[in-house]
Amino acid sequence: MVDSVIDDEEEQGWTTNLKIGCTELKFKIDTGADISVISKKTYDLIKKKTALEACQLNLSSPGGKLSVLGKFVARTVYKGKEYNFKIVVVAQNLKSNLLSRAVAARIGVVQRIQNVEVNNKVFGPIGKVKTAPVSIKLKNNAEPYNVATPRRIAFPLQGKVKTELDKMEKSGIIEKTEEPTDWCAPIVPVPKPNGQVRICVVYKRLNRQVKRPNHMIPNLEDIAPKMVGAKFFSALDAAGGFHQIPLDEKSSYLTTFITPYGRYRYKRLPVGISLDPEAFQNKMEEILKGLEGCEPLSDDTIVHGKTEREHDKRLHAAMNRIEEAGLRLNKEKCALKRREVKYFGHIINNKGRRSEEGRVEAILNMKEPRNVSELKTVLGMMNYLSKFVPHLSTILQPISRLLKRDTTYFWGPDQQKPLTQSSRK
Repeated sequence: MVDSVIDDEEEQGWTTNLKIGCTELKFKIDTGADISVISKKTYDLIKKKTALEACQLNLSSPGGKLSVLGKFVARTVYKGKEYNFKIVVVAQNLKSNLLSRAVAARIGVVQRIQNVEVNNKVFGPIGKVKTAPVSIKLKNNAEPYNVATPRRIAFPLQGKVKTELDKMEKSGIIEKTEEPTDWCAPIVPVPKPNGQVRICVVYKRLNRQVKRPNHMIPNLEDIAPKMVGAKFFSALDAAGGFHQIPLDEKSSYLTTFITPYGRYRYKRLPVGISLDPEAFQNKMEEILKGLEGCEPLSDDTIVHGKTEREHDKRLHAAMNRIEEAGLRLNKEKCALKRREVKYFGHIINNKGRRSEEGRVEAILNMKEPRNVSELKTVLGMMNYLSKFVPHLSTILQPISRLLKRDTTYFWGPDQQKPLTQSSRK
């Protein structure tokens, strides 16, 4: 009779380093295992260990039956706390030291969230992706733009702006610079709902001179067919998005911006540069290359599976790649193993996709357009519904004909009716 089957394949699962006694060991986290296992060879390397105790267990691996030599109590310190747990020692050499599900959960290496076990190391503040830094290429004969005086900041926001700059500098996102640069842009602080501010650098003049890379960005129309038949979904959100991607030093000086507290330059990919979408999409595709059921789109990735087991396997593979790459996820914004998830303004489930309620409400609550410019904005938002409303262009004809030349602009019941009608379909 076999008490337990272990999987010591190195390519699968998550890993963590633990110091046992005075010796640091690398463990594979086996969420399907009830016991922790190492080889006799590894046990002999451990300094300051306890003696083996007799152990009656029948173990096997994909390679066959294992000879159990005994067990011992291991002592380790993880994030400042001491833990004791039992490790079984086998005679055969293993490809990986194995850490059991129970021990991994107890010390906090993995956590069960929304009924799926995940690697805690993948969540956290902004990380730094282990990849070649992004380079910003300028057009030939690009004319530099340099602002010498910072814009005034409203007094209530001044302290918040300084706090945010200090936070970004401490995180390695930006760096203060004193040397002259050809390029320097102003900032606009934007209040956030949580009371903090977002530092928005005005890169309008720089963007006119940037060469955008030729990298195809998929849209939901490209991704949706791949999810046909899926019943389980996870939506993963990259913490800080673009700020996790390194920027090369030469490009960094192009991103210099000025504030009342000095001049700074980005060391990571800044928000607001025209090549951001292509650069980030390229890096996410590099990280998840070859993984089935993982669809990255900008800073969101959707993982899907037709069965619970298929989904969980794909999710673990995706999170393992993400953790190894140095990318970090925002736990609060991730939705794990759901029957439906929000994804780029849509609700995705096993029936397909539908419009997100908030988007429809926003359209219904739009103010009456007063001129052609505002009408174009309305029609742009209405275009979002074209995937869900058959013959939308026909329904909106009373509105779209207002865009024709030599047509007097007038908004009345005949124009409001198709707008309301299409939004409620």
